[in-house]
Amino acid sequence: MKKALFLFLLIPELASAQSGVILPEGSNTLKSLHMKGYPGLGIYSPSAGVILFGNGTDGISCTWGGSCTLSMGAVATGIMVSTLATNAPDVAASVWGVSNRLDFEGATANDYETELTVADPTADRLLTFPDATGTVFISTLATNAPDVANSVWGISNSLVFEGATGGADAFETSVTVVDPTADRTFTLPNASGVPVISSLSTNAPDAANSIWTGTNEVVFEGATGGADAFETTITPVDPTADNVITLPNATGTVMVSTLASNAPDAAHSIWGVQGALYFEGTTANEFETVLSTTDATADRSIVLPNAAGTVFLTGGANNAKSLTDAAAATPYAVVAVATNGWIAGELEWTATSVSGADQLVANGAIRYWGTDTAGTPVCGINKIGTDGEGHSGGANTLVCTWTNVVSTTNCALSVTCTNDLAGSQAITLYGVPRSQIAQTVTYP
Repeated sequence: MKKALFLFLLIPELASAQSGVILPEGSNTLKSLHMKGYPGLGIYSPSAGVILFGNGTDGISCTWGGSCTLSMGAVATGIMVSTLATNAPDVAASVWGVSNRLDFEGATANDYETELTVADPTADRLLTFPDATGTVFISTLATNAPDVANSVWGISNSLVFEGATGGADAFETSVTVVDPTADRTFTLPNASGVPVISSLSTNAPDAANSIWTGTNEVVFEGATGGADAFETTITPVDPTADNVITLPNATGTVMVSTLASNAPDAAHSIWGVQGALYFEGTTANEFETVLSTTDATADRSIVLPNAAGTVFLTGGANNAKSLTDAAAATPYAVVAVATNGWIAGELEWTATSVSGADQLVANGAIRYWGTDTAGTPVCGINKIGTDGEGHSGGANTLVCTWTNVVSTTNCALSVTCTNDLAGSQAITLYGVPRSQIAQTVTYP
């Protein structure tokens, strides 16, 4: 239970407002009132307008219309006063002192107070309240002080974070700002995470080499900042599932696309898979064109010419065609001839046939050409060397004969292959067309 001591000085009221006990100015020896049993204690008037409650030297000295001072021997100090009619423990809005602290009652007189206390100092300490209105920064630490583990404190234009190791090291994290040229606001989101940091002394929008974020995007200023309004922006479309974009452990340039959405199975898209590029085409379906390579045994270069046209497909399984022994001429490759246009090229071919232990092979090359006048093509062909000769491990041979015939507005390179084995054996034909000009070749 808190106790209070109240001292009441009772001065008898005299007949007149101007009458009473008058102390001469400077009278420190004359006591107008004194306490029985305590010689020297009384009321004095050491100078005009001053009244002293004490022993003539020490006590409470008050100046009329001024302040009061408490003097105890060689120590003089001011008395804390209050504008409250009643300032006492547990009284609303009161402030009072207890052992090594000040208690603030608050607006409600109850059992709860705010207590201001200090730890036992090991040297003179000075806490300064700034000339400003605001709220005091508080801490849940029993001791929040510079170099104390987990402490946070302020220095000139910075906040310093000690970290978990205090005192044992001289390393802290400091948050500081450059001198602002306008009001700035930094907002920490309602989320857990690690902030993105920069090695730039100034990383800000439009500053050279800076990186910053916008709505759903990351913006790269580039080497020229401020002087231009151009930046590189990375932004994703709204995802419909979790997506991961991985940059490889390599140096190079990213392949970009003019498509608003370049993704697997999206119309006109191009994407990569293991060792291959996929081309979707105009229709988003399950069919794509795949560009891939076989495992290289040395550095290889494939050069596309500075020309418009259709790429020839090379020989091998992709251009393989099955033929019937001694059948009528069968179109192998069809070359389109544009109206009032022309074509020319070479076709290297290889045919194979097997019957038991007999392995037959024939190879050769033809030169083909074609012209068109007003929609009517003319097609021709020439042999190169001993075209059509066959070879085998025995006496039997395989021979192929070529023609180049008109097929509507195209030239059809057609072939008949015959072996001289008994019966009819399957024959497989492969071809590689070559041309110095762009042309469209299909394989029926």
